[in-house]
Amino acid sequence: RRKVALTRAGHIFREHAQKQLAAHRELLEALAAEEQSPSGELRLACTVTACHSVLPELLARCRETFPAIALQLRTGDAARSLQQLHADEVDMAVVPAPDVPDPDLRYVNLAVTGLTFVAPAADDELQRRARAGGGEWNGLPVILPRRGLERDRADAYFREQGVTPTRYAEVDGNEAILAMVSLGCGVGLVPELVRVGS
Repeated sequence: RRKVALTRAGHIFREHAQKQLAAHRELLEALAAEEQSPSGELRLACTVTACHSVLPELLARCRETFPAIALQLRTGDAARSLQQLHADEVDMAVVPAPDVPDPDLRYVNLAVTGLTFVAPAADDELQRRARAGGGEWNGLPVILPRRGLERDRADAYFREQGVTPTRYAEVDGNEAILAMVSLGCGVGLVPELVRVGS
């Protein structure tokens, strides 16, 4: 039943405590907002193939989830994309996974596709020889990637088959391979994603 009142020191402490609690709430709200909506720039390198086939859905989800992140996209072949990643010119690279993973990199599987040979639609003889395989591949004009994983796999395949096709052209990019095949220059090797999308 006794009446209790704050002393002058109590009033000062209460005012200080209220300010600290309000500042703490503001801090928590600011941190929560920052966690929910990160901002900045994400530098991304990828092949043109990945740009057409893998990235649209991935970038749409990224834009929806993290609208404040600005994307910087660089396209080129897989080897160049990996060089940019190692040189810290980009933060991520979307490229085919190598047979032997680089221990300095972290890999996330975004899609799986096989490699396929494509022949000109208008050249029945090239199509027949490509389908027949075996010795028919000796001297067969082929358009291959200049370098990279796909080239390594093509060379390994030809060695395993014991055949020696004629390298009609070595190019950068699957789009160039498809263009040369459609012109009737020879048989090309491209990822299945490229063949289906063309």
